[in-house]
Amino acid sequence: MAEEEGNTASELVFDEYAEMVGRIFYGREWLTMELAEREGKEIEREFDRWLTEFYNPGVVVAVRTRRKGRK
Repeated sequence: MAEEEGNTASELVFDEYAEMVGRIFYGREWLTMELAEREGKEIEREFDRWLTEFYNPGVVVAVRTRRKGRK
């Protein structure tokens, strides 16, 4: 948690990071779908799909790009 020794206000611990990612999905994806589009869908499955198809590949690209810049 944020109270961990050595943790600063500018750092995210894993729980905070996971909550942030969930909130991004909820606000940018789930709430922007039309109600009819959301009907019959489970938020958990849509979140998993979004992580697999969008978020995770984007993170991999960002990490690789950042690593190239450090060399």
